[in-house]
Formats: sequence, structure tokens, C-alpha cells
Amino acid sequence: MVQVILEDSDYSYDASEKQITLFSPYNSISPGQVVSIRDVTTGETIYDSREKSSLRIPRITISGGVLTHKANNARHSDTDTLQIALTLKQVDGGSA
Repeated sequence: MVQVILEDSDYSYDASEKQITLFSPYNSISPGQVVSIRDVTTGETIYDSREKSSLRIPRITISGGVLTHKANNARHSDTDTLQIALTLKQVDGGSA
């Protein structure tokens, strides 16, 4: 397993809908592969898989490459920069 941080060009953010659209090749990941999501612009954590509340109550869902979160994001904007960390399988010297 390898951890990756997505580039800004790997997603788009719709803050009002609390949705992050993931672009290929990341549009087929599962919620269990998401380590954390942080709004770098505001400094707020959107999701952290290590938080106990995340283990009890799913705080993210993914369907069709669209990740929806449940965090309070009243201060977020579509143009905010996100830091999205994923865990991926290592395949032939690369990741998948």
C-alpha cells in the first residue's frame, strides 16, 4: 500500500453541495481508501479516518466518483485548495 496526496487537477470541489468529484484514475476508489481530507485554505479538517467518530458514523460516501462529506463547511468555497490523502495498492512499481 502507498499513500498519495492528490494534485489540484485530480478533483473539483462543490462546497455548497459538500461534494468532491474525483477524476480518473481516482474516480473508482472506495471510502476505505480515503485517509484524510483537509481544506488547506481554511485550515479545517473535512475528514480524518483516524477520528473515532469516523469509525462509528460514516462521514463520507462515494458514488460514481463523487465523494460527499458531512462536515460543517460554512466557511468553504468552491475555489478552496484541498489536501486529499488516499491509500492505494502498489502495482508493478506504480499505484492503482
